[in-house]
Amino acid sequence: MLFRSLALASNNEKADITDEIKEKYGTNKLYSLFIDSNEDNFGNGKYEVVVVYDSNHIGKQSYAFSFWISDAEATISCSRNWGSTSSAGFDVYYTPSNLFQAYGECVIVVSMDKKTSSIIRIDENNKDIVDSQSANYTSVGEYIIQLQSTDGTIFESHHITIKTPLNFAAIVMIILFSGAAIVGIVLFIKMRKKMKVR
Repeated sequence: MLFRSLALASNNEKADITDEIKEKYGTNKLYSLFIDSNEDNFGNGKYEVVVVYDSNHIGKQSYAFSFWISDAEATISCSRNWGSTSSAGFDVYYTPSNLFQAYGECVIVVSMDKKTSSIIRIDENNKDIVDSQSANYTSVGEYIIQLQSTDGTIFESHHITIKTPLNFAAIVMIILFSGAAIVGIVLFIKMRKKMKVR
């Protein structure tokens, strides 16, 4: 049996790595191969192996199989800490191929103020996308971000809040009240020093 191995890049262009594998193993014919997520051993990616069998009895036959190697975590992440509250917006990051590999068809449901605001579907249409994707959220509100199966089973659930930024009038009021409080404390301390205790 002879192996011919093709590595599939993320843009789905086939790059033949057969010669590279033969050189690594120091042989002209491949009967086995070892590929893992270590960059020295070809690394993460999608691979297709074509097995060619040439026999005097049955002639030349071949079959192919594919496999995917990834040491990436199948999760969703955020540009801010989960559970935080801020006036700044946030981005949700996800890699469709990792999520599809780990959970199959699933959805990222983003709810704002207990109403679904967006649904990101992970399915056959985007399962081969290996690059990180993002979705941006800037509207004021309380968000719940969940990774769910298509039947509603929750794999991950996170909470994040975007609060209303302070306007100019509120900032001026805070500064004035803080200044008045400092002046009041200083006056109290000075007056107390001048008082005599009987």
